Amino acid sequence: MDTDVRESFLEIHLKSDSTAAEVKHTGNGRHQRRGFERAQRGGLEIKVAEILGPDGMQLLEILHTLDDRIVDRLCGAYVEGRLGERELAAARLAAEQGR
Repeated sequence: MDTDVRESFLEIHLKSDSTAAEVKHTGNGRHQRRGFERAQRGGLEIKVAEILGPDGMQLLEILHTLDDRIVDRLCGAYVEGRLGERELAAARLAAEQGR
């Protein structure tokens, strides 16, 4: 039995809910951030929902129902520092049209 498995708020099973991006050590002593890993999604959903606003979890649930990859992309953009107003507005619009 996996004891480190967590469940996201959107009913997606995860291995971890860590919100920290993993760091990859390269041979030359430099650190390189890895992109979004699905195992991080549970904790990232909360962060993205907070940014989306008071109805953020509801919006993520609608987006999850439309196409779960949308939520993956939002979480990935958050981790990579690319979640801006344009992406948030697009997510809100998609969720509104999906209601």
